[in-house]
Amino acid sequence: MIRLVLFSFLFLSDCKNPKLGGNLIYVPEPNLTDEVAILKVSKQVFGDLLRETKLEKEQKGYKLFIEFGGSTALTFYGKQAYVKDIKLMICRKANQMFYNLKDRNLETLTISFVKPYYVKDNELNKEIIQEFEVFRVRFEKTDLEKISNWKEKAEKLLKNEARPKETVEFLDSIRKNWNVELDEFYRVEIK
Repeated sequence: MIRLVLFSFLFLSDCKNPKLGGNLIYVPEPNLTDEVAILKVSKQVFGDLLRETKLEKEQKGYKLFIEFGGSTALTFYGKQAYVKDIKLMICRKANQMFYNLKDRNLETLTISFVKPYYVKDNELNKEIIQEFEVFRVRFEKTDLEKISNWKEKAEKLLKNEARPKETVEFLDSIRKNWNVELDEFYRVEIK
């Protein structure tokens, strides 16, 4: 119970702490190219969790691949909270990206969650740490725009004006519109 409360506090404080990649509204500098603006916002939104970005020019706009994750194999979650909260965090970050870049040509965003985990090595008869891509999801700007009043709800969330229930409902509506490409959470065992 203490772990859940601690995580809930850390997760909700993520809303206000830019260092943790919390909610922020980026005012685009008009003289920046779309490429530079997209990469700049990526760094602001994901902060220290950002591992890699790859930007590709498409016919209609840009396709961005982001790899992010923690640097430690430790976790303070229970299994159910871990999966749920990571997925909500991904929705929150996708919302931040698309809202902050709404006037830019970001059309597709793929987010990959990568993290080190303890792995039992039978040959050495001990646990070792290895890094894995656990979850990958793709968001299309057109899918987010299908959400009723998406921009207004996104702005309300980013300005910390949304109530907790509204926040969860909105993030869940984003989750319903994503395309899961990889889900290995079932392989993660929380001890």
